[in-house]
Amino acid sequence: MALLFLCGGIRNKIIYKFFVLKKCSKNICRILFFYFFIFRAKKTQDKKRTSMLDQLKPGDRVQTIGGILGTVIKASDSEVTLKVDETSNTKLRFARSAIHRVLGDEVEAKEK
Repeated sequence: MALLFLCGGIRNKIIYKFFVLKKCSKNICRILFFYFFIFRAKKTQDKKRTSMLDQLKPGDRVQTIGGILGTVIKASDSEVTLKVDETSNTKLRFARSAIHRVLGDEVEAKEK
C-alpha cells in the first residue's frame, strides 16, 4: 500500500480507495449478519416470552425456572399463585418472571 503513494498519480489513489471500501464493506456485512441472526432472534424470543406471560390464566399448567410443576390458581401483574400438590392443597407464590413455560401449549402441539 505504501508503494501506491510513492508512485503518486490519480490511478493509484483510486486503487487505494477501492481497497479501503472493500474492507469497510466486509465489516458492514458482518454487522448486518450479527443484527439479523443474533440480536433480532433474541428480540423475537423476548416478545414470545412476554406474550406467554401476559396470557397466563387460572387453570394453566406451568413449569417454573426451578423445575416446579403446578397449576395457576391466581395471576396478578407481578406474581402468580400455583397449586403444586392436589392432596395437601399446597400453594406457592412466584414472581411472574419465574414462569419458564406453559405446559398446555406443548401437549396441544404434540397431538397435532
